Amino acid sequence: MVNGWAVSSIITFQSGFPIRINSSNDTELGNSFDFEPVGEPNIVAPIHFLNPHVQANCAPVACAPNQLFDPNSFADATVGQFGNAPRTLCCGPRISQSDISILKKTHLTERFNTEFRAEFFNAWNHTQFLSPDGNFTDVGSTFGAVQKARDPRLIQFALKILF
Repeated sequence: MVNGWAVSSIITFQSGFPIRINSSNDTELGNSFDFEPVGEPNIVAPIHFLNPHVQANCAPVACAPNQLFDPNSFADATVGQFGNAPRTLCCGPRISQSDISILKKTHLTERFNTEFRAEFFNAWNHTQFLSPDGNFTDVGSTFGAVQKARDPRLIQFALKILF
């Protein structure tokens, strides 16, 4: 019972990925023919990052649920001019994930062995948000809001018989 145990883990702590800010309104009249959005909006107030775990109050416009930054910091660029917003904001939601595996090998006979494994993905069940919507054209609906999260805690068990 005491011999044959093994434990392994993968622990990930990572700052978030940059959030691409763009606008499909084409206010600068650049008309892009490739797959890239044509422009950026203007920044009209300091960008305030919010906690997507709680419902935020973004006066004067109500925020969408799971808001990562205040969408009221942005406005459409003046017609014929490029917006002054950067192409990306740093940074999106960070990652804090621990994957743990516990293994027990047992020798039954000279020919037969068993191996039991328990694996815990996102063992501490931290919410892992994906990057928010950075398309300014979606303002009032999902702009600046996190819409998806990575998988919650997953547990799997395995039993192998080796001969």
